[in-house]
Amino acid sequence: MAEQDKRSITIDGQEYDLTSLSENARQQVLNLRVTDQEIERLKQRLAITQTARTAYANALQAAFKPSWPISNPPGHSQTLRALA
Repeated sequence: MAEQDKRSITIDGQEYDLTSLSENARQQVLNLRVTDQEIERLKQRLAITQTARTAYANALQAAFKPSWPISNPPGHSQTLRALA
């Protein structure tokens, strides 16, 4: 479904004038628009949260680096890479 503007809507390649739709159909169009906006908002929040998580994982790695032995025990560095 793609919207042409606020007065018409395209569904499966067919354009409809919103004024020609039933009240129920117009309400469903509104519901779709609201949920599409919420999905976009959540995508933005997820991107922000993923960026923060990466920064925290990098800070954790930096905090551990001074205490790492010259030869890491097996699996030690893999655990930190799994966090990033």
